[in-house]
Amino acid sequence: MTQITHPDEVVAIHERVLDGSRAQGRHIEVGSGRQVHVIEGGDGPPLVLLHGSGLSALQFLPLLERLDGVRAIAVDRPGYGLSDPIDLPRDRYRDAVIEWLDSLLDALGLDVTALLGNSMGGVWALWYAMAHPNRVRRLVLLGAAPLLPDTRIPPPLRVMAIPKVVELLQRVMKPSPKTVVQMIGSMGEKETIVNYPDQIEALVAAGHDPVASQVNFAE
Repeated sequence: MTQITHPDEVVAIHERVLDGSRAQGRHIEVGSGRQVHVIEGGDGPPLVLLHGSGLSALQFLPLLERLDGVRAIAVDRPGYGLSDPIDLPRDRYRDAVIEWLDSLLDALGLDVTALLGNSMGGVWALWYAMAHPNRVRRLVLLGAAPLLPDTRIPPPLRVMAIPKVVELLQRVMKPSPKTVVQMIGSMGEKETIVNYPDQIEALVAAGHDPVASQVNFAE
């Protein structure tokens, strides 16, 4: 099996940020030998957190450090953060996502868990809860498009799903601290993100990761 590696810049920011946190990162093997990176903190009933497109489990670190009474497990979805990518066929994407999450919970030793998903991670969490309600104790969706029958995707997201548009955006929008703050600011969170320079640095590093970029483009 070919080893997939993320840039040293991405690895370094994870090591530095986690070194100063109560939460701990580790790798687990899921499915056919692929490595999945998770960040864990706290004790209590399990809560699995799934991030959105273009992000990583580091996104949840400020939240993990404030949660109490739960065992929080933030997961780098395949290809993001420090996790290996996997094959998610376009013609059976939803089924493959559900199978992967099933294997993930098995690898974590969780028969039942609460699931929290943001953006595309929320879509994954919703799909899994619908497929396996017996394994999901509670579902939390943060800014997640439901992608259910008869729902409509907002026009800006439909435009961003056009391959040539995505290719153009990747060429002209080079990640930098300034562009990250502008992007987060467009979502109404500029005053928040500027208080978390580590998050800005992690987002810039992720934007220069060819593995994550390829997965993000495919997604």
